[in-house]
Amino acid sequence: YAETYFKTMEIIRSVAEEANIPFWAFVEAGNQWNDGKTRFDSNGYYPSQGEFFWNVGTMLAFGAKGVMYFPLIQPSHFAWAESELFDFQRNGLIGAWGNKTRWYHYAKDMNAQIAAVDKVLMNSVNKGVIASGEEALEDLSDCQYLMEGTAWRELTNVSGDAMIGCFNYQGKTALYVVNYDTKYAQNITLDFVDDYNVTVIQDAEEQHWSC
Repeated sequence: YAETYFKTMEIIRSVAEEANIPFWAFVEAGNQWNDGKTRFDSNGYYPSQGEFFWNVGTMLAFGAKGVMYFPLIQPSHFAWAESELFDFQRNGLIGAWGNKTRWYHYAKDMNAQIAAVDKVLMNSVNKGVIASGEEALEDLSDCQYLMEGTAWRELTNVSGDAMIGCFNYQGKTALYVVNYDTKYAQNITLDFVDDYNVTVIQDAEEQHWSC
């Protein structure tokens, strides 16, 4: 459940801040784990691309300084199936057969975005998150890092289903915007108190706008 996910990340972040160290987080690459080492047929493949991107994006917005994928290489018993010997597609960035899974390609695309924003996020301090939309507000309602309302510094309002990480980037404002809808693209609008020159990094491409 999302509220449990955020509560866990809140605890980890809080402990990391007390120790003055950055926190890292794991992202599941697939599903159908086989810790019991039994044979079974897969029942669906999760997470989807939208869920995978949501998972990574919300971690970055929450202030994570590192993202790891589990598992990188599928253990052979994680591939055991019943109606066939193996299912090399159910989890892992790399299947036990040495094949690239769908999550390999998801992670490759997401890592390109992370590399593009790395210079900002790694040199920024997360000051909290903004939730916009009913689902995000409900999932984050109990979070100590949730900011009240949808305004922070130059930002005056947010519309759309979004979670936004608010960062102090060497005295400047940096915002990491995450689409909270895991199925559909949407328009998320940010309103500012004045006109500014902004840098937007999306899909690993950097653009400079005046708004």
